[in-house]
Amino acid sequence: MSFKRIFSHRLTLPTCLALILSASAHAADISSYPASFFAAAHPNTAYDMIRRLPGFVFDDGTNARGYSGTAGNVLIDGQRPTAKTDDLKSILQRIPVSDVNTIEVISGNPRGLNMEGHTVVANVIRKRSAVTDLIASASTNTWLDGHTVHDLKLEYIHTEGHWRYEASIERFPNYDDAAGQGSNVVTTFLGGNERQHINYTSAAEGWDFNSAVTMPLLKGQFRTNLTIQDSPNSSLLRYFSSTGSQKVLDDSHQNNIEFGTHWTGEWNGFFLSILSLQRLGHYTELNALYAPESSQIFSTAQNTGESIFHAVMRYDGFAHFSIEGGGEAVYNFLRSRSNYIENTVVISLPGANADVSEERGQAFLQLTWKFSTNVSLLAGSRFEFSTIRERGNANQTRSFFYPKPRFVLSWTPNHENQLRLRIQRKVGQLDFTNFAASSDLLTSGVHAGNSQLRPDQHMQYELYYQRQFWKSGALRLGLLHEDLKDVVDRVPIYANGAIYDAPGNLASGQDDKIYADGSLPLKRFGISGGTVRLKSTFRFSSVEDPVTDQMRRISGERPYSVRIYFSQDLPRWHSTWGIDFDAGWDEYYYRVQSYEHRYMTPPYLQIHWQYDPTAAWSLRVEADNIVPFTFRQTVISYNGLRGSFAPAQITTLQINSQPRLFLQIRHTFG
Repeated sequence: MSFKRIFSHRLTLPTCLALILSASAHAADISSYPASFFAAAHPNTAYDMIRRLPGFVFDDGTNARGYSGTAGNVLIDGQRPTAKTDDLKSILQRIPVSDVNTIEVISGNPRGLNMEGHTVVANVIRKRSAVTDLIASASTNTWLDGHTVHDLKLEYIHTEGHWRYEASIERFPNYDDAAGQGSNVVTTFLGGNERQHINYTSAAEGWDFNSAVTMPLLKGQFRTNLTIQDSPNSSLLRYFSSTGSQKVLDDSHQNNIEFGTHWTGEWNGFFLSILSLQRLGHYTELNALYAPESSQIFSTAQNTGESIFHAVMRYDGFAHFSIEGGGEAVYNFLRSRSNYIENTVVISLPGANADVSEERGQAFLQLTWKFSTNVSLLAGSRFEFSTIRERGNANQTRSFFYPKPRFVLSWTPNHENQLRLRIQRKVGQLDFTNFAASSDLLTSGVHAGNSQLRPDQHMQYELYYQRQFWKSGALRLGLLHEDLKDVVDRVPIYANGAIYDAPGNLASGQDDKIYADGSLPLKRFGISGGTVRLKSTFRFSSVEDPVTDQMRRISGERPYSVRIYFSQDLPRWHSTWGIDFDAGWDEYYYRVQSYEHRYMTPPYLQIHWQYDPTAAWSLRVEADNIVPFTFRQTVISYNGLRGSFAPAQITTLQINSQPRLFLQIRHTFG
């Protein structure tokens, strides 16, 4: 893969005369990898192939509301997948390797291909020949204490020319790897100390159905998709001590249905993309704490919906310029009803009944100019208009307007190196569940909803460098500084003579990120077929605490993420084996009446082996969490506002997880 000529064909300023430059073919840097390139690794799916692309780092995209700015960096037959409920990784895992003709790694801006804001994308090109595949897979997870969860999946794919039919149904498990036994110690500042033994269990099974049809239509390609998903989750934490036992129960259920359409094609020299998407969801939760002499019960039911219409028009008819414009219209809603009962007494919470809707429109124009063989400039802006209407506990209508300029300067002195400077304003999308009351009775109690939330704003300055080496090696280094406004964090809300912790906006802040990703082929070190991959991020944020007026990091932000993956292909044994390392994580929550620190130690280790005796059969074995991690949580509670009152108690919870054995068998009937 190369990042050469990253923004090779867009335009920058309409004042650039010319357009008088002679028309010539658009130059995009495209590296093509046929299916045979991956044969030694014996991959099963397109996702397995994507992971082995030289120097390519997979991005699954984001799940923000709307469609713009949420795309991952992999296209399928030149198109971004329409679905949002169904993530990009899952879609790629449903494409069997026998269905893949070629994978392209593309930088630049080739004619008729929408890069969706990425400088480099992979494009999975599927075969056109008539083929039918039926794929069955079964897997099981087994823990040391003997409990198991299972996964069953059946997939159907039929391709004939430009027509394609896809369907899959899966019964999948939901579980928490932190399940196990441990202790909970409650220490009061008056000298009291209580130690409890705890047992934590978490397991549930859900199912989903996905289908899609792709066909030629109006000199373009039309795709429609349907996803239906039922996803329950259940956990139970029991406490045992000399004074009695108590338990915290959390049962939730999420139902989703999504229907989408997407047409791409050309019209009078313009590339067009028109998409529509409808999502509906229903969510219920019961969170309850039962103690010998007290009880707390929180229940909620929520209905959500999202309707999207998204259109893009692009013209690539100039030699060194291109222009792209379009718009998006979105309608979102949330209707939430909740109840909170404490010791048989019903307590009214702020945001207990929330009815929120949003109408949002966005228009954009983007111009790019490749003004030399190795320098390109992109400039453009999005303009977002939104109106949020709230009913229930709050009755109000608020409107917002945000211009979102973007500027990217890229310098590619040769095929191996690229340097990029990006300046961009981004606006976050509000999480509507923050308007509604919620609970976490395990740690922080009940939380109020906040009807005054505004979208957070990020002014970003990024410097990025990539180096290609040894044909398949790559290193990416990046520095990102963000000036923040209306940061969404935790704030106090006063109601009914009480203080509640709630989501809210802080005036300003900043966030700095250093990231390093890369892949190192090990052939030169005597390990044939071996590769080490690195993904790491370090973050340094700073905001003013609304309770103490002191500077601190953003609540819930993880200061670091370090993951190292080693794999080695063994063609002689039709196998691949590897070791995955995760350095663990930390999270800090600065709540109104408590401070919470969650962290995981030691690192997470996995050893895996995959055996593919034929193109049709595959066996995968994993030993997960082989050095069992411990989940730790320390909560300092205060008698009032944190920083204004003395600490009342410290609660230290520790859960020792268990190793897990994963076994999967997969067979393709074709």
